[in-house]
Amino acid sequence: MAHSVFSLLRLTMPLGIGIAAARRAARLSESAVLSPAQLFPYVKPLGKSADLRPPAPSAPSPPSGATGNLAAWWDSTTASQRLWSFQHTAATPSSFTSVTARVRDTGYKTHSVLTSIDLGRLNGTSVSPEIRIVTEAGTTLDLPLTLDYVHSKFHVTGGWVGENALLFHPLEAYLDHGIVIAFAYEIGGGSVRPYAPSPTDPSEQALSDYLSSGASASDPANDRWFDRMCSGDFMPSEVASSMTTAGGTRGVSVFPPRVIIAVTLATLRERADFEPGGIVGMARIYPHVMVRSNVRLKRIETAAKFTRPARTTTLDTGNGTVPGTCCNAYADIKSLLVADSNEDPWGVNDAFKPFWSGVFAYYEVDPDVRLGGTPLHVVRRDRPSTRTEASCGHRDLASSPETFTSIEKRPRQGEFDNIHLAPRLRLDAAFVTYRAAIAWPPGSRQYDAISPSSMRLDQLAMAPFCSHDCLHMHWRWSPGGPRWTKGWGSGVAPYSEVAVPMIPTNHDLDVICNGPNTVTLVEKAYPSSTPGEDDTGTMEADRFEIFFHPGAAYAQGIVSWRESVGASIVAWGANGRTGFSSWDFADASRTLMDISQPPVLYWNLRYYARQVGTTWTATPWIGSYSAPTSDITTAEVDRARHA
Repeated sequence: MAHSVFSLLRLTMPLGIGIAAARRAARLSESAVLSPAQLFPYVKPLGKSADLRPPAPSAPSPPSGATGNLAAWWDSTTASQRLWSFQHTAATPSSFTSVTARVRDTGYKTHSVLTSIDLGRLNGTSVSPEIRIVTEAGTTLDLPLTLDYVHSKFHVTGGWVGENALLFHPLEAYLDHGIVIAFAYEIGGGSVRPYAPSPTDPSEQALSDYLSSGASASDPANDRWFDRMCSGDFMPSEVASSMTTAGGTRGVSVFPPRVIIAVTLATLRERADFEPGGIVGMARIYPHVMVRSNVRLKRIETAAKFTRPARTTTLDTGNGTVPGTCCNAYADIKSLLVADSNEDPWGVNDAFKPFWSGVFAYYEVDPDVRLGGTPLHVVRRDRPSTRTEASCGHRDLASSPETFTSIEKRPRQGEFDNIHLAPRLRLDAAFVTYRAAIAWPPGSRQYDAISPSSMRLDQLAMAPFCSHDCLHMHWRWSPGGPRWTKGWGSGVAPYSEVAVPMIPTNHDLDVICNGPNTVTLVEKAYPSSTPGEDDTGTMEADRFEIFFHPGAAYAQGIVSWRESVGASIVAWGANGRTGFSSWDFADASRTLMDISQPPVLYWNLRYYARQVGTTWTATPWIGSYSAPTSDITTAEVDRARHA
């Protein structure tokens, strides 16, 4: 028995969702055979030379006459609202360009999310359209991701799956649009050539019929079309036994070495299942590379380059409910690298967690400036155990009596755990205002002028969560979160183990900051989770290795949550220092600036105010071990990331 190309592609995220959606619509069981007419609304075949641009979604219109806060109406439209569009060009099949999404918090304006996603292999400073493999014999081969090697393509138009419906993505998901591009190879004599299917292969005949006839493809009761699509001789599903009786004979099918690479893109509609609190609406995007061979391999090398626009770019006015920007943001896109904390401090209802010291261990603002072009080892098989870097940083925890001056690293955790690519904010405050202890008339306010530089009101990073136009990539989360923050356990077990990286245990991952708005991920697969076994071991044949599994997420907004965040800060942000409930920011006209305003919120998450005499200064929640009121030093960051 052997697999067809299509039968293997059913393990990809887009096609898995599309097939599940077709069965649900037809009220069929999970194993039922689909007809072409039942599958076609969800999974449309594409010719090898066909481009694809899913239709740009329209902005939902607010109710007639609606004014004021439309958060409740937005929430009611969230689950069903399409957001994404992208460009697939047949001539460059491993790249996706012009990736856009509507953003709820801006009144569903269309934003440019990524100018390009390039999948392939790192070659110098660029990503070449090829995947490198090393065979069991030690031969290095580069498999081109070019049109000549494309076997088939499918556009998946939508669909929903619940938890545990898909092997590689066991989370609930609502697909917006997706595409699957299959590259097929034969290997022989140290060279690579495109897979040439037999003209009598039933899967190839069924695929040809589907391309030409769509929903009307032939589907007789005694020779079902879906069965034929899944039957073929591309790749064996098991190795035939060589044993037979004495003196007997047995026929054994011999297959040439073959490899399939599936390049896929899945865009999802908004769900609050990305960060640990489940309180930020995120639209996820998954560019995956999946590699499977019918022979054993020693290494697979892949890369993915994500390029954001240099500046926030809106392409329309959405539904017109939010003029301008929503949160006083600059236009330039910049980056922030973060390592999440692993300690479990004491505190009431984890109220310290919105603050940087409650979720981060250390960070690098604008990493392209100091670390640009350097491969940062962010998932490391050579770090198999927990370790601690002592006397490193000073994390002052809101709502907790504890202060941390060491940094704990977990198994396989590398230099950083996530990257944010987003614009910065500014806080246009002119005063700190509070009710004086002795005032006339009673209850009147004191207004103290503040220095924007001393209070660090400019270039505020949106973290640990973003308001809008923020692209997040996380390959590890802190312990204690829900299922969607868990990492990859042993075997095919995503989202199964706390505080470990979210890629397979036999993979390493590097991150390269190419610029303020561009990042390259370099992921390699090896025979084992133990580097010392690389020379003698091999990866199993007939098993997919999946790359860039965590994907990315694009912020849709925290509108309905800002009030509860504000309440947390007001209640717990003081921690015996300067109670936020006793003072406020005020603008030049002496108008109070509410915590629901994003710049005020993000300032408080990174800093607290400290008054020395008549001067107010910003004090970071994450400071230096030797000077806690100053930022953690680059020397401390370097010690921690190399631990």
